[in-house]
Amino acid sequence: MLRGGRYRTEVTGVPFRRFLDTGLDGEPATLDDWRLHLTTLFPEVRLKGYIELRSADSQPPGTVLGLPALVKGIFYEADCLDAADDLVKRWSFADCSELYADVTRGGMRARMKGIAVLDLVRELGAIADEGLRRQAVTDREGRDERLYLEPVRELLAAGRPAAQVIAERWAGPWKEQVGPFLAASGFPATPQKPS
Repeated sequence: MLRGGRYRTEVTGVPFRRFLDTGLDGEPATLDDWRLHLTTLFPEVRLKGYIELRSADSQPPGTVLGLPALVKGIFYEADCLDAADDLVKRWSFADCSELYADVTRGGMRARMKGIAVLDLVRELGAIADEGLRRQAVTDREGRDERLYLEPVRELLAAGRPAAQVIAERWAGPWKEQVGPFLAASGFPATPQKPS
């Protein structure tokens, strides 16, 4: 609870439902209290005045722009959004929960209703590709934003997610050393002093 620019910690540990029902010290819960409460939840997708897709954070530098390009290609073209919805609209919440668990164990080998996740992701990529082609936002060289999907397409062509590639490198050529991992992640191997 935020009042007068300061947090009131007396509600710590109080379920929001109770705070909503009874308030605190005669002050009722407000819509701003609800918005603040939502910032304490960390689902895979979060609404915050925009759609925050949380599960794809910490991407390698080469693929970091792939997710925004994928989302833009799908969300900003109505029929592309409809096509993406067609892929999943028959899934129940239980189906999605089960797939979430399966993907954490099996990656793109996981299946939903007999279809490999890799195939679903490839189809989603094709939908996004079409959306970006139509939007035709180009850089100085005349390349449209589909170029940001290219590193993702390479991973999909190989049938391996970025996490699998990193795990293979960690166990193989990086010899479980942090330095090569940091370098591949775009982080300096040694901390840099602020300038």
